[in-house]
Amino acid sequence: MSTLHFQILHLWRHTPGLYILLVTVPFLLFFFVMLKNIKNTNNTVVNVLMACWFAVSAGEAYLLNTARAVPTKGRFWIYLVLILAVTGFCLSKMENFVSKVETGSRKRKLARALKHGNTEAVRRISSEDSEAAGALLEVNDPELIEKTFRSCYTSDNYPWGYWEKLAKVTSRQTAHELMNDRKCAMPFRLELYANYPEEADYSNVDWLIENATKASRETVRKFKDNLSRIGDSAMLERALTVTNAYTDANAINNLLPALTYPEYAETLRKIVTSVRTLDLETRKKAYKKIPSSDMAFKKEYCPYCGSSDIKSGYMGLSMDLYWYGYRCTGCGHESRAPEGMGEATPFAVKFSYFGHNNSPCG
Repeated sequence: MSTLHFQILHLWRHTPGLYILLVTVPFLLFFFVMLKNIKNTNNTVVNVLMACWFAVSAGEAYLLNTARAVPTKGRFWIYLVLILAVTGFCLSKMENFVSKVETGSRKRKLARALKHGNTEAVRRISSEDSEAAGALLEVNDPELIEKTFRSCYTSDNYPWGYWEKLAKVTSRQTAHELMNDRKCAMPFRLELYANYPEEADYSNVDWLIENATKASRETVRKFKDNLSRIGDSAMLERALTVTNAYTDANAINNLLPALTYPEYAETLRKIVTSVRTLDLETRKKAYKKIPSSDMAFKKEYCPYCGSSDIKSGYMGLSMDLYWYGYRCTGCGHESRAPEGMGEATPFAVKFSYFGHNNSPCG
């Protein structure tokens, strides 16, 4: 062992560079093995190499300590703790480092594939690494964007900003075809709709409603602005409900000219009774389209919410008294009185009330 000590001391004094290289060999070996197995750290080979590396590192620290002319007691343990600390830090950063290296490599490959028009490679790389696909957002050349069009319009793996760029270079005719193509990726369909809402097939309301549930506010607004294109009354009612259009006076005012009676009678009635969400002027326009012979004039409604589902009769037992009165199942408003102590005041109103008054709630 003394000969080994002498050799180490000789290397340390005369060729420190060579000594440092020999000391770092286990580190380098461990690093490259981990690099290859970063996605499988439970690999048996990796675990064995880790154990061997710790043993070799500890041995080197010990030999370095004892090879000194005047060994210092305890230095071995200091070196070992430092080595373990550095190792733990490197391991904690290694996966992130490797991920960045791989992403950078894929970004470069993606750029080359775009440059040479290799759309299949663009699609493959983007599907493998969503972060690398972010490089597409840096592409501003319309020709390069258009080159990827045919290979990517069916994939959901591209970043949303890229769909926006792609939609801007898509012609109106192509947009009309793709917006109604189920194979077209949903994010791309939404961006196409945002650019060409008038090109959508409004007879395919199910598709439009599906998009409306996933779209941005701006796209939903454009959908509501074009609701008058929906010819089927039942489908229109579904679209109004999904987009929450009964709370949007602008959307309703845009739609009202296209609503005729009796084809859209139910929608007109609902607009008139939307006393909590629509202003009086908007409701008046709908009210004037409904003739007095309509069934709505034969019902009674809650003035607070417009519901026609008002229950009357026994209301329950409270404070040892039986209560009777009226309750709206829509908003919960009620009027009641204890048995034998007067009658509850009815609050239901006629349909005509909504064409001339606002909600009592304000």
